Amino acid sequence: MRVNVRAGYAASIGAMLGLRLYPLGQDEVHTFDKGARFQAPLGQSVNMHHTPTRFSEVVPVSDILPVVLHREVEVEVLPSDCACCWFPWTLASGDATANDNPLHAIWAVCRQDESVSRFVDDLIFGSAACIQAMATVVEVDDAELNQQQLAAVARASSAKLTLVQGPPGTGKSEVAAAIVQQWVKDDTESVLVATSTHAAKDVLAERLRRRQIRPSTRARNQRPQESKDSQVFVETVYMSSARTDRTVQKVLLDESSQITTAAALVALTHGCEKLVLIGDPQQLGPVSSFGPVSSTSSFAAFAEERRSFFEVLADRFQLQPHRLQVQHRMDSRLCEYPSHRFYGGQLETAASVEVGGVAERMFPPGLTFKAGTPGHPVVFVDTSEIQTCREKLVPFFGSLSLHNRMEAQIVAELLHGFKEAAVDPSCMCVLTAYKAQDSLLAEAIHGSSSTERVKMRKGRTTMIREQGVDPLSKEPHPRIYTVDGFQGNESDYVFYSAVRSGSTATGFVGNPQRLCVLLTRARRGLIIVGSRETLQHTEEWQQWLQSAEKQEFVVDDELVARLQRREVAQRGPL
Repeated sequence: MRVNVRAGYAASIGAMLGLRLYPLGQDEVHTFDKGARFQAPLGQSVNMHHTPTRFSEVVPVSDILPVVLHREVEVEVLPSDCACCWFPWTLASGDATANDNPLHAIWAVCRQDESVSRFVDDLIFGSAACIQAMATVVEVDDAELNQQQLAAVARASSAKLTLVQGPPGTGKSEVAAAIVQQWVKDDTESVLVATSTHAAKDVLAERLRRRQIRPSTRARNQRPQESKDSQVFVETVYMSSARTDRTVQKVLLDESSQITTAAALVALTHGCEKLVLIGDPQQLGPVSSFGPVSSTSSFAAFAEERRSFFEVLADRFQLQPHRLQVQHRMDSRLCEYPSHRFYGGQLETAASVEVGGVAERMFPPGLTFKAGTPGHPVVFVDTSEIQTCREKLVPFFGSLSLHNRMEAQIVAELLHGFKEAAVDPSCMCVLTAYKAQDSLLAEAIHGSSSTERVKMRKGRTTMIREQGVDPLSKEPHPRIYTVDGFQGNESDYVFYSAVRSGSTATGFVGNPQRLCVLLTRARRGLIIVGSRETLQHTEEWQQWLQSAEKQEFVVDDELVARLQRREVAQRGPL
């Protein structure tokens, strides 16, 4: 792949990607050392040659980051088939878009603005000096933390750059709060805790309050909520751009495996001198810093950015993240498979974790035990033999998505059985991978209007940012989420609708990171409804179906017939 960059003013290119530069008019290949920059005179073009690792590879923002743009940069992508596409990348004065924050941050780094410390400059352009530990060894005493968590706090207090990998349930949020508390004890410098989501922001703010720290949180059009002595800001990475009148030398990025390089820079361009990243690359990674874009968008070339800042730094500096290995969430039987499949068998269960399980009495009449271990907290309800339980591609608010009407009815019936067994609805949640199925499940379970629900959820971020109110708090239990939207959350009982059935394709349902998230959300029981016949065509699902200990059920013909009649009465012929 060749990327041709025409810079209207100047170009600044580092060799953090191992790229070779071919200035026009010169035959010699120039390889620039780490941290070096190439300044292009006005009007000169620069070619960057990059060998793709797969066909039709996109150009992620983290790869193009060292290219300075002052007025306009045009990126020409030439895949192996020699097709040519132009993506003008512009940010005209006064042209406000949702993508302004990462672009302004990129500009600040490449122009070497005063807001960008030498430390951040070294992080981006690859100088090893930025990872050297501080001279002082800090002793940490915290009765609420285990030894691994204490070691993470001590490391974060002594090093300029710290990466902490926290598998599900290992107390990442508690460690983050403890690190901030230690920082506040050490000196009076301001601290910024930046997260990828509002949900994570709220969790961390609450953890800090438990430790008698009053963080500053902010909604748009509101004054910061802080005391005079508060030096701790808790915001999403994009919220952090609104406060340009502050210097924050210590930054903690929570859920950083979901934050891209461009997004991280939004939080780092306030004079950062010390950085902690907490995340888990085994779970779902980031989406593009530039949001969902159409094929005609100026940012289409960058829409597939998937590599997190956590992974970029770990690879660049050959860092071994400090890993937390004791989980406090799941019944040990729920933990067993994901521990071996995704974490090398090193994930341990704390003795304090309550024992869960799913008893047969919790199921509604019409489900028959087929195989496995009775009472096991992992359950698979196989729909392979139900001919009407098939996926369907449907229009969904200007796009296309998949749903499975009979599967939604089966999940609704399972929830009814658990309620009859005296399980509190607030202790249950439903997950799926497809937005159309998410809406269908809401209709089947709560009778919710798809149009109103989608409209409300689309406006959720705006309501949180501007009013400080989360509309999801008004939704009835059990609540329905996509797997991606539920990362970082947990529930006693998790029900999953796999949707895919009637073909050999599983789409992104078989993504390993997505499966890791799904299998690690439940505290007491995980109930998966899907077609073994279809799911087994994906390696990850095949491994789970064959290797994971569980109990398996099938749906009796009589119950299938009753659910079919109910579905037809509600939404017409199947």
